[in-house]
Amino acid sequence: MQVPFVEFVCGNLDPSPWHDGVVGVCWFEIYVYIPLTLLCTIISFIYCVVLWRHLAFDSFYCSVFYFRVAIDITIVTSSGLIIVLGLLLPYYEEGFSINSRFFAIHSFITVILWITTLILDYLHGKALKYSSRGSRIHLSFSIVYFFCLAINCWSFRREVDALWRPYVIVNCYIQLLLLCLHLLSKVPVFYPSEEPRRRRARILRQNSNSIQLSTSYQSNEITQRPTSQNVNDREDSASWFSKLCFCWVNNLVRSGYYGELYSLTNLPLVPKRLNTYTLESKVPKLKLKSVTIDETIRQSHDISNKGCSIKACVPFLKASYEAFGREFLYLGLLKLLLSGFGLCGPIVLNHFILNVTNSETPSWSCILVGFGLVFLSLKIAVLSTSYNYKMASFGFKVRVSVTGMVYRKILSLKTSSLNCIGTGCLVNYLTSDADRIVNFAPSIHEVWAMPLQLSVAVGLLYHQLGLACLVGIGFLLVLLPLNRILATKIGKFSRRLMIFKDTRIKLMSEILSNTLSVKLACWENLMKNRVMHSRIQELNALRGQKLLDACCVFFWAVCPALLASSTFATYVAIGNELKASAVFSSLALFGMLIGPMNAFPWVINGVMEATISMQRITKLFYLSSGSFSLELTDTPLSDVGIPTDIPIVCSFAEKSTINMPVNIMNESFYYTNCDNLVLKNITLQVQWGQLVGVIGPVGSGKSSLLLSILGELQSVVSEDELRNKSTKTNPRLRYAYVGQTPWLHSGTIRENILFGSDCDLAWMNTVIEACALKVDLGKLPNGLDTDVGEAGGTVLVEADVYLLDDPLSALDVDVGQQIITNCLLGLLSGRTRVIVTHQLDWLMNTKIVNKRAQVDFIVELKDGIITRKIPGNLYPENDDNDHVHQPVLDINSSPPYNESHYPVIIIMTVVKTIIIRRWKMMMFH
Repeated sequence: MQVPFVEFVCGNLDPSPWHDGVVGVCWFEIYVYIPLTLLCTIISFIYCVVLWRHLAFDSFYCSVFYFRVAIDITIVTSSGLIIVLGLLLPYYEEGFSINSRFFAIHSFITVILWITTLILDYLHGKALKYSSRGSRIHLSFSIVYFFCLAINCWSFRREVDALWRPYVIVNCYIQLLLLCLHLLSKVPVFYPSEEPRRRRARILRQNSNSIQLSTSYQSNEITQRPTSQNVNDREDSASWFSKLCFCWVNNLVRSGYYGELYSLTNLPLVPKRLNTYTLESKVPKLKLKSVTIDETIRQSHDISNKGCSIKACVPFLKASYEAFGREFLYLGLLKLLLSGFGLCGPIVLNHFILNVTNSETPSWSCILVGFGLVFLSLKIAVLSTSYNYKMASFGFKVRVSVTGMVYRKILSLKTSSLNCIGTGCLVNYLTSDADRIVNFAPSIHEVWAMPLQLSVAVGLLYHQLGLACLVGIGFLLVLLPLNRILATKIGKFSRRLMIFKDTRIKLMSEILSNTLSVKLACWENLMKNRVMHSRIQELNALRGQKLLDACCVFFWAVCPALLASSTFATYVAIGNELKASAVFSSLALFGMLIGPMNAFPWVINGVMEATISMQRITKLFYLSSGSFSLELTDTPLSDVGIPTDIPIVCSFAEKSTINMPVNIMNESFYYTNCDNLVLKNITLQVQWGQLVGVIGPVGSGKSSLLLSILGELQSVVSEDELRNKSTKTNPRLRYAYVGQTPWLHSGTIRENILFGSDCDLAWMNTVIEACALKVDLGKLPNGLDTDVGEAGGTVLVEADVYLLDDPLSALDVDVGQQIITNCLLGLLSGRTRVIVTHQLDWLMNTKIVNKRAQVDFIVELKDGIITRKIPGNLYPENDDNDHVHQPVLDINSSPPYNESHYPVIIIMTVVKTIIIRRWKMMMFH
């Protein structure tokens, strides 16, 4: 009596171990071939796991593995053909059905073994574990399997019936021959040689500590970083097929696999269409009507709380559409095609099921519809990938353009307006608001695509299910108003979130910039409590927003399940019969509803957030700018020269055609409140090459006078009048300003002096000598190469007008006299200079120069009012405030002018004090 398993496998074959002088096929198959094949499969799988941990190569280190992989694929293909024949031949002739199950099981087990062997050979060729011969254990089992297969061929030749014999014998001999070649390929031995590039990849996978890894790179000559070869692999030069399949990133991915992307120079260049300069210059300038000065200050206080109206955003939208409108419409066309192909899928699926279930439909029709389904899937995959990439590129363009416009506007605003806006709000403009506007483009496409997709899907459902689909439409009509209410609440929480975030960022910026003061005053806990209070308010707004988001997602996630169940129940309840074509196509349509319905609240939320951010940024553009216009340039700082239309040093005849560089006529200025004027009825005219001294008690408005010359204060004069006057009287000049608070970027003293300009060693030595810094620099550890941080420094810059705010306050007499003689009255002798000082005698001391008056005229301020304007030669030596009114300077007189062409330099003389302070701090520590 046969065992059920034996009867199931062998059919009518004799299960005895010996039959007609040969080994029984059934007995050998069950008790020898199947156990041995499964054991070899398990061993191969174990070695696959072992080799996986030692992968080191991206290609086979020996060509013999290509030969083995080809053998494995051929054996898998031949065994797969036997399986297919075992399933198809019984339909054409009844005699094939007798032993078809036996040969199908035999071939299936063989396919499993050789697929595992294929994976093993593939990993073996890329691993740094064994030689080309492999493990001895696996080799031994391969030899045993070879003899087992030979016995199988002998038994098949004698015992298999005539119908199956040709197919089985040919397949068996092919496998035996290929297995023999596979074993012969293991006779020569090749050892893997690891190149530095491959070793780096292996170390990167084994060592998760990138810091230790980078250290080992620097100290190991074997793992030196090779020169990257993928820099020239750019998207611009790629073919259309490469762009479609993203083949142009293959070398980049390969370099990342080898761990070679250690710097930006190893990355391909950004395409020209994504170049920052191209994108920033592509957006036209916004032609907005600036608000009045008082309204500017009032709105700058309120700018972070709410934005302007939607109507006021129209110029911003027009400028964006003019720059990126064509690409935006192209993305809309791609989205339309993608949605259309997606909706065609259920229709084609319905036709395919109808053709398969209908016996009268020809087979070629089913095959054609099946290929249509495959084509739709491929087309959707290609279009979706292309759409997502192009949308990401479009978002990058919008982000660069928006941040460039915002940054340019921030630079053009007056200091008083910036102080009212706050650092936190400015940071949010360039980060959170810019990100939300970037998300506006895909959200807009989803806003029209999702309803279109939903309506078409509902129409197709009506065609399939009739009036029963109205139940689903009812669910949609109920949830849409609810989603609108939730979206409105989310928008309110979003506004509150941005307000609290602005406050927190402003507070953190102030704390970080004054960390030393906080530490010395022991205010850590106080500042921590203030930050935590602001953070708690921000988190409360964020919590409310996210809870409402979760409610939206819950409702729209439950809707598809309720929609499908209720629709099918209604369809059956009204007396209809569910058919396979209607069920599967309807389920496909329901599946298409899940994505849009889940994403719809997020899309609405994204549109509302983008609208809020757009209103905030647009309100920033409506603020009035300063007196100086900005110019976009891609020229490096070291290549920036002096404007050709306004020469720095002109002849007297040329200067007579240019108006005075400083020309203020009866104007009053304030910071934030027009009722609190800091300068009143100021009239100041300075001609070319004059040296003007500004004196007065503390708080009299001397620094404010310099800021008013720069256009950083608000004027009581209307903005249009002020702009017209500025356009008529002020050419495009270059102003250099040195404030009382020195500024210094992170770097060496040399880098701070040059500030991006080319190094002229002789001129630098002259500057150092003129500023009396030679002795101090010699005491520093590395001289000019000493690192400095945030205290002060010298700046080499070329300008037409120099505004110096008390640069001599911290200098002793000898150093001050040397700087006055060599720098202010020497190197800058032909420049227009306005200097605020409390040591006016230094500019008029006869010990310094031969003649009495070096200052052309002196401006005396008191309580924001110019009390006296005295020519330098008429200023008394022992002046006090009780003097009578002195003659006012005639500003139309032209002083002698030195026409020698000097390179222009501004020296922040407070660096003397900074170096002394830093030296004392070093000595103290």
